[in-house]
Amino acid sequence: MIITGRDQEALDKASSEIGVIAFVSDQAKLTDITNLIAHVGKHFGKIDGIFFNAGIASFNSIDSFDEEE
Repeated sequence: MIITGRDQEALDKASSEIGVIAFVSDQAKLTDITNLIAHVGKHFGKIDGIFFNAGIASFNSIDSFDEEE
């Protein structure tokens, strides 16, 4: 399992507490999302599930979202 976020210190703490891989990435930036996808593909092969928790809800298929959403 992998977790991601913008704060390296918080990720390191969470990683050690729950035993997951941490990857620094800002999900508001398309380049960071692209880098995260490449990292997951290289190390895990594919994404089985994804959950974004940014405090804003928008319901649509993942393929329909644009950068602003």
